Amino acid sequence: MSLTEQVLALDRLAYVNSDEEEQTIELLPGLSPAEIDQLAAEFPCAIPEELRALVARTAGISSDAHALIASPTDTVSFRCRDALRFLGSDEGPYRDPRTYPCICWPVLASDDCGNFWTVDLRPDSREWGPVYYVCHDPAVIVYQARDLGEFVTQFRALLFDKDDSSPIARVKDHFRFEVYRGRSATLDHAAMLAGDDAMRAFATKLGPAYNYVDLRRAEIGHGVTLMHDPVERHGHERLFAYRTPVSLWNKLFGRAARPPT
Repeated sequence: MSLTEQVLALDRLAYVNSDEEEQTIELLPGLSPAEIDQLAAEFPCAIPEELRALVARTAGISSDAHALIASPTDTVSFRCRDALRFLGSDEGPYRDPRTYPCICWPVLASDDCGNFWTVDLRPDSREWGPVYYVCHDPAVIVYQARDLGEFVTQFRALLFDKDDSSPIARVKDHFRFEVYRGRSATLDHAAMLAGDDAMRAFATKLGPAYNYVDLRRAEIGHGVTLMHDPVERHGHERLFAYRTPVSLWNKLFGRAARPPT
């Protein structure tokens, strides 16, 4: 099934929201060729042909604001101007590299809590992906989906999620905290030096005072914390690093000292 067919299959899809009310998915109107070209000029890479075909039919998915429950106390409305927009929007701070130096990506959707699902685009990108969940509290990036097609599949699963087990609910309610607590896979300096050319170059540049995260072959839930300044990215590679936190004891007495037991 093509991406366009996958999305069009959602049109008028009925589901039951958190208030046990039946709701219906609506697709937004498509864009004109001129509108697509205008948006395309904002991105660092060419828009894939399958995405052009999709947005010519529909620019996004509109859903009930109370439909997409991720936890008993929070609502994921997927509202990015009340919709999931396939070409992103101006909502959110993550388009501005002065705000988050390693994040300058188009926004797909918002969780209405100031966090966003974004697409990581590079000059050589050939598809609309991967998709990351970019959270400000705690400040983390979490891998969500391989591409837009997988993200739309996850969106559909969230509509019928009754136990918070869908991939989107898991990232928003569980994995972001795992990444924040340092439980996502990290690499030390020695492991980076033993890796491929990109890993060695990055580690040589930054040195042993950093924790490294390789998101080039990430799985759902992998991510990098943004809580430690600075957070570095190796060019356009999906290699990240943050300075290893130093305890207050070591700040006061040096790394060689041991706290009393």
